[in-house]
Amino acid sequence: MYNKCQSNQVEISQFDGMLAKQRQILHDIKSPLATLDSLAVLEYHDCQVFKTLLSQVAQRIREIVTDLGDHKPENNGKCLCQCVSDVIKEKKIEYLDNKKVEIKFAETSPNRIVMKGIDAGYFKRIVSNLVNNSIEALEGGGKVSVTMTMLNESLHLTINDNGRGIPEDVIPLLTQKGFSYGKQEGSGLGLFDANEKITQWGGQMRISSERGKGSQVCITLPIV
Repeated sequence: MYNKCQSNQVEISQFDGMLAKQRQILHDIKSPLATLDSLAVLEYHDCQVFKTLLSQVAQRIREIVTDLGDHKPENNGKCLCQCVSDVIKEKKIEYLDNKKVEIKFAETSPNRIVMKGIDAGYFKRIVSNLVNNSIEALEGGGKVSVTMTMLNESLHLTINDNGRGIPEDVIPLLTQKGFSYGKQEGSGLGLFDANEKITQWGGQMRISSERGKGSQVCITLPIV
């Protein structure tokens, strides 16, 4: 009887884990699908540029869907700076209709940063979700700035916005599973998942904000 109960508990745990993974995938895949919608109505005189963009978005979708299987984290030699640059290009297309939103990326790292043990595809998912959060906080319009630097043997990725800001007492709750602030259809998965992954990779994620002035998310990852 004990062994049967224990077996049932393991199966329930595995089922819950699969459901959580599916919810995260449904959450993360919305962004590249929205980019595809935007690409479908854009007119590109340069066919090669269009093909390149389409290929990048298709690859993003494949990377997300692959997570349904027994996916082992890998970066395939992908430069993390290039990962961020690809996401920013995607965002500029996704939000092309919103002329009041400005998205910028500045990278000052001296060398290509390829870090072992970090899944490049998942890293892009995290960056995508964080940039989405910043854009949604702009409300009427504003600016999102993404920077990547190397300092003290660590990679620093910072996402700033000049949006509505977050109350100080809410900030500690943002990385709790299921907690969402300021979103009508928020799932509470983006920041929770980002914090979990960054911690698994040996890094840290810090959130700071000031009401009426904007917010900042800073990710620090050790260079190993």
